[in-house]
Amino acid sequence: GDDDDDDDSQFLERYRAMRIAELKKKSNSFGQVIPISRPDWNKEVNSDSHQSWVVVTLTSSNTRRTGAVEYAIQELSSKFPSIKFVSIPSQQAIENWPDTNLPSIFVYHKGTCQQQLIQMDTNLSVDQVEWKLAQIIDELDTDLEEEPEPSSPSSSSSASRGYKGTSVFGGQMSQLKTQDKHEEEDYDAVD
Repeated sequence: GDDDDDDDSQFLERYRAMRIAELKKKSNSFGQVIPISRPDWNKEVNSDSHQSWVVVTLTSSNTRRTGAVEYAIQELSSKFPSIKFVSIPSQQAIENWPDTNLPSIFVYHKGTCQQQLIQMDTNLSVDQVEWKLAQIIDELDTDLEEEPEPSSPSSSSSASRGYKGTSVFGGQMSQLKTQDKHEEEDYDAVD
């Protein structure tokens, strides 16, 4: 008689604790790239970046230009579920954003854009994108100890231009000064 009741209540107690832990984990867990549109920007990017880091990837129909980075972001979103990854077509995000600026990633935290990665290599591997993001986002616990080498120098556009990606923003990124937050008002004031 009574032993059975004890077993039941212990089981229910354990089950309850397990469910609470699961729900807690879920509430701060994304695990996939969330497609957004321009009207969602303020909530999905600015507001939500107060709760977690938000990585915004600009997409395009030109998959030769953005395909590798879009694939990498897809992989990283499931690897780092505490970070929110969203994607938005570049023309919707920023009017007249030139395709030559793609791939582009904006990293938001505490309501503002912390970093812009513009004109990235079009052949970046998942590890290379992870490395770049890990330099910006403290919570991105990467296992990578050093910047990954470009996978195949022959096809890599950065190698063909004659520089190796030694700094995190190797090549073109180094000439593109990361804009100061004060010049960012137009991204932050999206309605």
